[in-house]
Amino acid sequence: MLLQPTRPQSLRLASRAIDSGDVERGCAVRRRVARIAATLLVFLAAVARTRLVSADPRHDTNIETIAPIIKRCARIEGRCRQLGHLARLVGRTGFLGLQMPAQWRFRSPGPIDMQAMNAFNSLVHTIASQSESSWGIFELFKSKFGGSGWSSSESWAIGDLHSLMAASADNAPAFIAAFWDGCEEVRGQYPEVGLPDVDIVNGILFDHGVPYEIRPPELLPRNPQTPIPVQAPEKSIGECAVELIHASLDQADRLLLEQRPRQAVQEILWLLETVSTAFQGIDTGTGTVAGKYFNDIIRDLRAKHPGRTLAEALGWMTKMHGFLSSPPGGGVRHGTQLAADVSPTLKEAHLYCNLTRSYIGYLLAEIADLNSA
Repeated sequence: MLLQPTRPQSLRLASRAIDSGDVERGCAVRRRVARIAATLLVFLAAVARTRLVSADPRHDTNIETIAPIIKRCARIEGRCRQLGHLARLVGRTGFLGLQMPAQWRFRSPGPIDMQAMNAFNSLVHTIASQSESSWGIFELFKSKFGGSGWSSSESWAIGDLHSLMAASADNAPAFIAAFWDGCEEVRGQYPEVGLPDVDIVNGILFDHGVPYEIRPPELLPRNPQTPIPVQAPEKSIGECAVELIHASLDQADRLLLEQRPRQAVQEILWLLETVSTAFQGIDTGTGTVAGKYFNDIIRDLRAKHPGRTLAEALGWMTKMHGFLSSPPGGGVRHGTQLAADVSPTLKEAHLYCNLTRSYIGYLLAEIADLNSA
């Protein structure tokens, strides 16, 4: 019963409260648990030192019996100290780390070049030079970039940090997040140390062509383009079709955010071809649309609406589709030439995706009109 208030659920409650930003509530729980654990440690340590044994063998309190309890109390007290630091960090910064798409942490969207890496390494040196505990600051940043344990000296810590930062440079977003998290932890542990603000960090990213910027609490692609909205009329195509369209558009947006331009264009072209099949068997007023595949359907639609906006728009659509399908052209649908590698760049992918979004929206509106006629 004595250990009941220090049960793990209490610490989890404190941790969740602090993580969610409710620092006051989390700290109140943490302080209560810490006081109980500290009191128990004092009492049990005294019992261990004197090896008190009850006269009743059923109440044996020798050191073998209480050792596990001492260990548990020590772990609880250590966790309370961690939560105390966490609370200070959240209280100062308002967040625990940069927010970004989870995929960026597990699959690199691109590296950060060595010159940019060296610029951030120099910033760490500038930060550490302001404190008498410079070695500790280097070790703190080491832990953020995947290091474990202290180096044998400060000079070794400096070298080890540079190696860890170089090894982390293959994933630019994760690298930036590690540096930023290190700065925020320095803010909590070394309040007297001056830190680079967001403009300085973003300036380094811009100067070295790293296509991200920090907008606390988020890490974002620089100058992301707003996608053209697509209205999918549920009455004319059905609920399942609407869900499919939005899922595909969302997937294309995620791929652009992850800086995977070819895959994003492939996804939205697939959706364009899929939407075109909704014209199969529709009476357009000048005949029923025949064909099973994109090119056949579009060709038949154009033939049935000569001289109209629909025919012109379908012509533009067909030209873009053909270019992106060609290996020496866009190199998206039917592969690319190995020697040339003409895959689209990110800005080209944004262009193709927005053009295709506008075409999809136009086709869906035409389908709705034809079905309501």
